[in-house]
Amino acid sequence: METYADILFPLALENLLTYKIPGEFAPEVFPGKQVQAPVGQKSYTGIVWRIHKNEPLPGSEETYKEVTGVEKSLPVIPEQTLKFWEWIARYYMCPPGTVAKKALSLWKFKRRSVFSGTETFLLPKVGKPLYISGPERIGFYGKQLQNMIEAGGQCLILEPDRAACENIYEKLLPLFGQTLFCFHSKRPMKEQSRAQKELYAGNPCIVCGMHHALFLPFTRLGLILVDMEEHPGHKKQDAAPHLHSRDTALMMGQMFRAQVILGSVIPSLETFYNLKKNKFQHLAEVQEKNFLRAPLIIIDTVKSLISNAMKGVLDIKTVRTAREVIDNGKEVLLVESDPDYLEDAPGDSGIKVCRPYRLHHFLEEKTGMICFLHTEKLLSRKHFRATEQALHLAVHALTWASSQTPAIPVIFQTAETDHPFYQWIKEEDHYLTLSHLLEERIRYNYPPHTRMIGLTVSHARKTTAGKKASEIGEMLVKADFPARTEGPFCPVGTRKIVFAYRIQLIIPRNLNAQNVKDRLAAIIKQHSCSPAQCRIDVDPA
Repeated sequence: METYADILFPLALENLLTYKIPGEFAPEVFPGKQVQAPVGQKSYTGIVWRIHKNEPLPGSEETYKEVTGVEKSLPVIPEQTLKFWEWIARYYMCPPGTVAKKALSLWKFKRRSVFSGTETFLLPKVGKPLYISGPERIGFYGKQLQNMIEAGGQCLILEPDRAACENIYEKLLPLFGQTLFCFHSKRPMKEQSRAQKELYAGNPCIVCGMHHALFLPFTRLGLILVDMEEHPGHKKQDAAPHLHSRDTALMMGQMFRAQVILGSVIPSLETFYNLKKNKFQHLAEVQEKNFLRAPLIIIDTVKSLISNAMKGVLDIKTVRTAREVIDNGKEVLLVESDPDYLEDAPGDSGIKVCRPYRLHHFLEEKTGMICFLHTEKLLSRKHFRATEQALHLAVHALTWASSQTPAIPVIFQTAETDHPFYQWIKEEDHYLTLSHLLEERIRYNYPPHTRMIGLTVSHARKTTAGKKASEIGEMLVKADFPARTEGPFCPVGTRKIVFAYRIQLIIPRNLNAQNVKDRLAAIIKQHSCSPAQCRIDVDPA
């Protein structure tokens, strides 16, 4: 009887493709093996997903192409890794081939040792995900990493961007030396290749990376650290799968039986929600010093304008403070909250300007003052996370400023001082503030009390994008889709080259989210968005 293989290719295909296995290849072809087979007029390397003997029905005209080669030198992909990729495809509503395309680029190396695909590193006991807060949490990370390396396990550290990767790599390098790798596209290819081979060989090591590092060939994964877990940079935006590295890491921990630790100055609302539900364990805040609170100054720019106290975008008090800082040999950091401000720009001598979510790139020993400009624009964004994200930025800046010797001033210039945000950042109890924000989310039925899926329809012509978005919205209403539909509306930060409209679907937690996603996928499949494009974003940041 003939043997057949269902193969996953790194192409944007919704389904696996079935091929006949020639007799000479049969002993070498098994699940996880990389093989060569034709797709259309080209030959591709794919992954054997399953082996079966389901021949075409008698009289059927269906015929199967054959596997044309076996990649003997390429690594075998373990079963748990394939299941992890399958979960990503289903959860984030993208073709499994899209996930394979992203992942397989990290499995294209000549293996140094033979791995059977069955060896697994299992911790004696994996507890709840842990959450650690505080500015001195890196020391705690070091102890946990050291324990795992000594136990023979592998570790993954996830950061929101390259600058954060490099920062934590430099801090941990004296402790771990060649056991530690920094993995991103700007690092030397030789270093990346060595990390891949060390992981696949099962050697104890630590990798610092971003979203892409989730697809590395771990064979003995024991610990996953997600640092700055509240940062929106953990949500992949530029290409599918649009995964969130924190949420994906939590599932990876379950599937690989690895301990997951989340860390930040204060938690995201999702993490805070899980702490209150007792799904996560909150470790005591790590703070090795008793910091003096940084001077906090809130300036009403409306009053400043009326009294002619503005010099350009800066209030005269800000200008005086900045002059003192520069005269003392320090630098002034201006954080521009205007969403139309796209690039970090050099200011005058002694002044740096950055975007809000790149704040951590610019916090250096020579920084002597932090000033947020147009803070009202950060808070008035049409985004349900606007206040939460502004709070994270403010607390991050204040905590860092307080850790300096002496503590440095943090200034917020705003045209709307009546927003409760300004009272909240004056108070010491930021967890009480998070409780207020959770209560607000309950009133409006927003995550984490519900789930959200965003549909973004885009086209070079505004009328085309708007028309197609409206058609999808109408189809969802007619189909009696089991979710609250908001929109279409123009999303925050839309670039002018392509026009976009967004529809938000709010799904109650008492519904099976996967069933809702499957139904949504069927509806979208029935309705062509062409010539516009429709992007599906599960759990938007």
